[in-house]
Amino acid sequence: VNDDDHTPVFTSQPTTASVPENSADNKSVVTIVATDADAGDTITYSLDATSDKVFDINSSTGAITVQVDAGSALDHEDTPSYRATVTASDDTNTATHDVTISVSDVLEPPSTPGRPTVARTSPTSMTVNWTAPDVTGKPPISGYDVEYTDSRTENWLAHNFTGTGTSTTISNLSASSEYWVRVKAKNDEGTSGWTLVGTSSGSENTRTISISGGSAVTEGTAATFTVNADEASGSSLTINLTVSEASGSDFVASGDEGSKSVTITAGATNASYSVPTQDDRTDEPNGSVTVRLASGTGYVHNEGEIQSFASVTVNDDDHSPVFTSQPTTASVAENSADNTDVVTITATDADGDAVTYSLDATSDAVFDINSSTGAITVDAGVVLNYENTTSYSATVTAQDSNNNSATHGVTISVTDELEPPVAPAAPTVSGASATSVSVSWTAPDVTGKPPINGYDVQYRVSGVTAWTAHAFTGTGTSTTISSLTPSTTYEVQVQASNDEGGSDWSSTGSDDTNDPTITISGGSAVTEGTAAAFTVTADGAPGANLTVNLTVSDASDSDFVASGDEGSKSVTINAGATTASYSVPTQGDSTEEPNGPVTVRVASGAGYSVGTRSSASVTVNDDDDPSADDSDTTITPPITNEAPVFDSPPSSLDVAENSDDGAAVVTITATDADVGDTLSYSLDSTSDTVFDIDSSSGVITVQVDDGTALDHEATPSYAAVVTVTDGSVEVTHSLTINVTDVDEPPDAPAAPTVARTSPISMTVNWTAPDVTGKPPINGYDVEYVVSGTSNWSAHNFTGTGTSTTISNLSASSEYWVRVKAKNDEGSSDWSLVGTSSGSENFRTISIAAGTSPVTEGTAATFTLTADKASDDSLTVNLTVSDASGSDFVASGDEGTKTVTITAGVTTASYSVPTQDDRTDEPN
Repeated sequence: VNDDDHTPVFTSQPTTASVPENSADNKSVVTIVATDADAGDTITYSLDATSDKVFDINSSTGAITVQVDAGSALDHEDTPSYRATVTASDDTNTATHDVTISVSDVLEPPSTPGRPTVARTSPTSMTVNWTAPDVTGKPPISGYDVEYTDSRTENWLAHNFTGTGTSTTISNLSASSEYWVRVKAKNDEGTSGWTLVGTSSGSENTRTISISGGSAVTEGTAATFTVNADEASGSSLTINLTVSEASGSDFVASGDEGSKSVTITAGATNASYSVPTQDDRTDEPNGSVTVRLASGTGYVHNEGEIQSFASVTVNDDDHSPVFTSQPTTASVAENSADNTDVVTITATDADGDAVTYSLDATSDAVFDINSSTGAITVDAGVVLNYENTTSYSATVTAQDSNNNSATHGVTISVTDELEPPVAPAAPTVSGASATSVSVSWTAPDVTGKPPINGYDVQYRVSGVTAWTAHAFTGTGTSTTISSLTPSTTYEVQVQASNDEGGSDWSSTGSDDTNDPTITISGGSAVTEGTAAAFTVTADGAPGANLTVNLTVSDASDSDFVASGDEGSKSVTINAGATTASYSVPTQGDSTEEPNGPVTVRVASGAGYSVGTRSSASVTVNDDDDPSADDSDTTITPPITNEAPVFDSPPSSLDVAENSDDGAAVVTITATDADVGDTLSYSLDSTSDTVFDIDSSSGVITVQVDDGTALDHEATPSYAAVVTVTDGSVEVTHSLTINVTDVDEPPDAPAAPTVARTSPISMTVNWTAPDVTGKPPINGYDVEYVVSGTSNWSAHNFTGTGTSTTISNLSASSEYWVRVKAKNDEGSSDWSLVGTSSGSENFRTISIAAGTSPVTEGTAATFTLTADKASDDSLTVNLTVSDASGSDFVASGDEGTKTVTITAGVTTASYSVPTQDDRTDEPN
């Protein structure tokens, strides 16, 4: 957008220029000028701060020249170009113009190296060394050429040399010749000149030296060596040596190691050299003393070959203890007693020193070793346990009196022994009913043993020899033994077992079964003169004859029973039986009297308890005509109310969790001896929130109110109390309702939402199913398939998130996706499928600017293009922003915008209004 105020203008000015590297100070580069429409304005030129360090610009003419200050120079290799910004300023406004100044490359071969240094290293070889020339401001050295010649022929030969090193060795020379050597340096831009020559003399005055070693010695005796020359010299020849000893030994004093020398006297061809060794009391490995020939003047040696060094073996005269043919394995049974012998490990010492034995710290916590004999035993208080540690790697150390030591490893295996559990303590036995006892016990400690996998339980009548097995399974520690005899003492024992056997039987626990509970029922009504019949019942058959005390009473206002038949009476229930009959004679008379009941009540006595139904009545009907005097009199017999009695109800039962509302649980019924009484059933208030009971029938059902449900994980059982009443008397019965566990996999998620995010990928989102009352979700399976086919593919998905992206799809295909939820109790069904369309409806959008530039106040136009037309209108989101430092676009026209490409076409135009103002601002 062009401003309509006047600032200096650069018109058709060069945007590039070049100058050779290494150009001199003030060398012309380029001239940049601007014009100003405002007459009389003076234009001043300047450079940006960075370019101004390398170039100068004439503030009046705009001429740019090279500026070389303090040794700086233009260097193509360091900076191949500079982006300079020229600023033209009038009295008020400024304009800038960028020009790229290229620094052109100039060939810069390296300088010639200095004269090489040449040294003869053998009669037929010489080393050459030189210094690399300075390449500051030039390409780096890429290599060297090396040539040499016999000084007598000057027939230069190329030496095979590669790399950028500055030394080499030239071989296969003539021993008697002097040689010249020269070097040339190279880089990517050329080659230097040849150096001045370096010179090597011939080898006629050079001796070839070798060395040999003497026989092995014992520490304290000097090691001897002979240094040999290939021929005698006319003067003494000093040979440089390097003395060293074997690693891990200390036979040679430090002052006798390192750089040394020996002299071969004039006219001789060898010299002897000895290295003192020191005697000590330290046991160390036999080693060697090595003397190596070092470089020197007047001789050469064949470095790396056997003649260039020699070694003499030095034998140690101290001896460490030695383990000879000692066992490397041993075994000991788990649970072995303190001080049990394991193995003996011994060593010998050639010096006759006393040997002391010890164990490593870890093994010493488990085993002891006799310091004198090497005998290893089980440490006191240690319990070896095969199940915890199957073996120990013990290290035995033998040390002599000079502190020399040796070690020996032995693996001590702990052998497995059968470890049945110990016998449980005597069980706790208590009478549960007349025919059962409850038994509980404590699991024995199995530390270091296999876990308990079951129990055996046996019982007997006290005083009887034979035991009876009680059917018991599992690892619980309580049970109930039923079908017993009332009022009888029973002894119980328990035996624990695991995978390695059974324990001994426990000590005996004992208790009595409860006394039998006695109830009574009456027979049918009788006419006076006929005996009233009653049945006395025990809830368990007694082991001996049981006398039950009774109280007999006549009806009020009647006299059917003779006085001798009333009052305290008794009846006997024979051993092994559960009932006895009792009859009350009635007397026939001629006296008119009201009908009435004969009542027999169970009285307390020894060996039994009185049950809820403790009394019964039999109606006796009078058979006399009413007298004339009593013809108008109505006699109402007394009413005797009997308590309801439950009909053998269960004490516990099971119902599956999540049972439906109204699911039957159990029916609890009672009877009432009173003719005409109506019984009504109810539940305690806590149970009544979970279960219903029919007040008439006693049917208990599941009650699911307000979304509640039976949940084993939340409440595994309920202690319910059932109450029955006849309107006057209430009787209760306790009932445990166990809620059994049912596998509760999650519900299937709803159909996932699928969206195509590119032609070959789609995102999938789903909602986690509700797991109230179920284990939490621990993962999902995701599958996808081309719609209409059945070859589902598993998508790699982990975790409990609820979204994923599926890639590598076919651009033209529609896909189905389904999800399955998982928890610790199973997997849900697959969800309904979610569908993703193919990519044929995706359009690729591009944008292009319209006419440019425009003057502020004129709209900037843009064209959006789709790669192909769509059947429906397509809305494209845009973001509009203004140039930094300008304010051509009003704030309301910036930010998020949209444009619509209508159906059937591929382009749409969008324009951004600009605002005209009087402020000078950059385009």
